[in-house]
Amino acid sequence: WPEGTGMMASTGLFPTCCTVRTFCRMAVGVALFSWVGPPLDAYGAMVTVDGLDTVMDANNLSSIAAIVNDPGSDGKISLAEAIAAANNDTADPFDTILFGVSSINITGDLPVIVSRMVIDGSTMNPILNGSGYSGTAVFELTNGSNSSEIKSLRIENSLTTAILARGDTVSCIFRDLVIVGNAQGIEF
Repeated sequence: WPEGTGMMASTGLFPTCCTVRTFCRMAVGVALFSWVGPPLDAYGAMVTVDGLDTVMDANNLSSIAAIVNDPGSDGKISLAEAIAAANNDTADPFDTILFGVSSINITGDLPVIVSRMVIDGSTMNPILNGSGYSGTAVFELTNGSNSSEIKSLRIENSLTTAILARGDTVSCIFRDLVIVGNAQGIEF
């Protein structure tokens, strides 16, 4: 890696405090690049997160359409509910999660991302505050999440890894992220 980037090529880790412009994991390793091509978020169903925490009280997490129609007793769609619904949504190949709030408290585990999706904070650039959170990772991606994208978020203050990508996560894209104050940044 170029001197001064703060990246460690041998471990696949980003430091605990960094700004990630564009990062992609590929089968042969890791590379920094700018995406050229059709927008990745142009496919599948879209949902906007309007919950301020990670509570999961929706009655039906089978699809994005299901949680939009019935967001649960609090009337809000949490980030956890949106990820769970996108994981389960077999009707749409590439769901997009947007944000209608500028801050979310990570109060519990988010579902492991096991299907292709885009988590796009560019509308609000939300802060995901993990103060006191000590689970496996704020975002964990594994088999089935190949080509997923996480962008335009600030992930801060968790006692764990901000993003953990393992298994079949080839071509996942992480861009326009600010990762600060977590135990670890991005880990592969």
